[in-house]
Amino acid sequence: MEKEIGIIIPAYHAHDTIQRLLHSISIFSFIDKVAVCIVDDCDELNYDYLKNKFHNLDIIIFRNKENSGPGFSRNVGIQWARKNKIPFIMFADADDYFLNFDFWDKISDEEKTSNQYFIFNFFNDEMGCNVKDIDIWPFGKIYKTDVVINNYIEFPNSYCNEDVVFNFIYYSCIKNMYVNNTTIYFWKNTPNSLSRTKDYLYHSYPSLITDLTDAFY
Repeated sequence: MEKEIGIIIPAYHAHDTIQRLLHSISIFSFIDKVAVCIVDDCDELNYDYLKNKFHNLDIIIFRNKENSGPGFSRNVGIQWARKNKIPFIMFADADDYFLNFDFWDKISDEEKTSNQYFIFNFFNDEMGCNVKDIDIWPFGKIYKTDVVINNYIEFPNSYCNEDVVFNFIYYSCIKNMYVNNTTIYFWKNTPNSLSRTKDYLYHSYPSLITDLTDAFY
């Protein structure tokens, strides 16, 4: 069966958590329609062992030549989806996991054809509540690959706010959007991640403004 959704996962120092994510994907009711792309961001230990642990998952693994950040890694996944003609893509972080396993089955074929953006809730571990947003986080969202490719949308090669830039541009390129109140994803608050470091927000603003400007040009 041809794959309908490609799930793109940047991975760096993620061996303690990525199996939980893959397990949550492996029990999707529509697993035969899913392909998983893990982009190893030059980790010390490779992720090839995961293919043997998750036999029912269609997994491909790319390895960056050097540590390049989540934006670069997601762009690698986007090009993989384009080359393999996978019509829809999702992004997941290796320390997160899915909470709902049949969300794609509940969208009709007509809705899949007529919409370019699919928005669900995700649980924000830091805030302690469900969140739905359009142009900030990439979690709980399904994107149409053709919209990304035809509008030359990509993530900045930065380590902060790269998802804000991508979503902001993507949202400006769509015509129709599907919105559902189901919570499908758990975003884990990882204390030692980049976004949790001291003064992260303050120091990230200049790069965000620069990246947005470059994206529009």
